[in-house]
Amino acid sequence: QSQTVHEGMEGCAVVANKYPIIGKASGVFAPIGVMSRNNRIYDEDHYDYLFTNQQLVDRIAHRGMLGTIGHHDKKVDDQDLAEGKVSHIVSDLHIQEEADGTRNLYGTLEILDTPAGHLLKTYYDSGIPLFVSSRGGGNLLPVPHESYKRVDKTKYFLETFDIVKNPGFLQAKPVYEKVSEGAEETQEVEPIKEEKEENVDKLDKLTEALTNFVNSITEAKKEDKAEDNETKEAKEKKEAKEAEE
Repeated sequence: QSQTVHEGMEGCAVVANKYPIIGKASGVFAPIGVMSRNNRIYDEDHYDYLFTNQQLVDRIAHRGMLGTIGHHDKKVDDQDLAEGKVSHIVSDLHIQEEADGTRNLYGTLEILDTPAGHLLKTYYDSGIPLFVSSRGGGNLLPVPHESYKRVDKTKYFLETFDIVKNPGFLQAKPVYEKVSEGAEETQEVEPIKEEKEENVDKLDKLTEALTNFVNSITEAKKEDKAEDNETKEAKEKKEAKEAEE
């Protein structure tokens, strides 16, 4: 029987970069091959299998995996967008093997400049411990003689990863990173700086040319004065000679 699968604890409260984002968080989104706190197990190759679905890969690559604060029992839809409930985009998901041989699903979420996104940023900035949890649909298969259930990867649809306070996996706690608000401003100021440097260079060249011009006039005046002195001296000598005669 098909049903909604939230990888978060039951009773969890729902709280209603090239791109302008107001923060991001990166790190482990889910351990692989580990029992969840609500007694569900995902196969070792669960995410390997999901990533063979090109539609899922494209949806992540094209920034189409949208998430909310808390789980909603449906896919993200137009109403969520209109009401500003979308708080983040999952922009990356990948599997990484650790030094001890275990594997984890890593990811990055980018916080949007939306009402829900500002709420999420406020919670992170306030130091509230926040986790991510998968939202998807599929079948839960009973395991003989066991109390837990297995998620059927062949029938599973991964909708997104939401922000929750009480997760299915305590390891699913990506690290929050503030985004510098001055990044775009710096890009705008830099060309102005270059223009100023160019203007200073032009001014220096103009000053040098003006100084050379003034110096040339001064030298010319000195030469004219020297010639005048020579002429005056020669005239005085001539007058003195005529007086002697």
